[in-house]
Amino acid sequence: MKLYLGVTDRHWYNHLAAQNPPVSEVNFWKPGGGGFAALDPGCPFVFKLKAPVNKIAGVGFFHSYTRLPLRLAWETFTIQNGRDTYEQFNDAISKYNKHAASALTEVGCVLLESPVFFDEPDWIDVPPDWSDNIVSGKGYDTHIGEGAILWKRIEALLLAEHGKTSAQRPSAVIPSVFGKEYLRKSRPGQAGFRIGLTEAYQRRCAITGENILPVLQAAHIQPVHKEGTNDLTNGLLLRSDMHTLYDDGLIGITPDYEIRISERIREEYVNGKIYYNWDGKRLSTLPKDEHLWPHRERLEWHMGNVFER
Repeated sequence: MKLYLGVTDRHWYNHLAAQNPPVSEVNFWKPGGGGFAALDPGCPFVFKLKAPVNKIAGVGFFHSYTRLPLRLAWETFTIQNGRDTYEQFNDAISKYNKHAASALTEVGCVLLESPVFFDEPDWIDVPPDWSDNIVSGKGYDTHIGEGAILWKRIEALLLAEHGKTSAQRPSAVIPSVFGKEYLRKSRPGQAGFRIGLTEAYQRRCAITGENILPVLQAAHIQPVHKEGTNDLTNGLLLRSDMHTLYDDGLIGITPDYEIRISERIREEYVNGKIYYNWDGKRLSTLPKDEHLWPHRERLEWHMGNVFER
């Protein structure tokens, strides 16, 4: 298994470690956009605090990487960015970005799930082969050398915190699957739900094909407060107006992925001709991975319990 040791600042760490209740997702952001291909989904991403601390202070599990405009990154993660306000987040990005940050400045977003922030007495020394010249981070193999030694210590802290023995190795503490299988089995929080749908639908509205990212929203088919989940098969990426109409039952999607437009739009609002152009058409965009297509039973639930015929 791969492990990545990423460098972060104390402000980011302290802010997230202090949250009560604890955060279930965090954004380990990259101010210059860049890229990140060091880990498969489910692998550990370890937090190494910058000098003068130089200690390993926590770990999360890699879910996915994407690039988002600064404003959208804030709206997606809010305080899970490690700051209290958008202005503070903007200032933090500006310190590392040679160009002035704006709402459209792209930020690399490394989405990590189930973060654990160790108590200070448990902080771990960096491996002997760590160089002070490393700016972003370094990858290790958990089966050999320094990577194996480091992971053994981290694993013990995780299992002890959850009151488990190493023989049990529960997936709730340490993922048991990686890659696409991890993404299919994970139950992300709201940020993971939004990013997962954004990437699954190739950044296009499922109904219209619209690809202007700031107006695309993650819609639940069956709301969480009505026994829905953040599983990607319970979601659709929709343009903001389509999302509103879908939530209000004025648009429906059949289990065969056909669009239905309620007569109530015409009755209540007199107009709405533009929306009736979509009636009876098939969704314009679906995930390339059929395992992530909207669940037919969820769609049927929405048609029977929300959609106004």
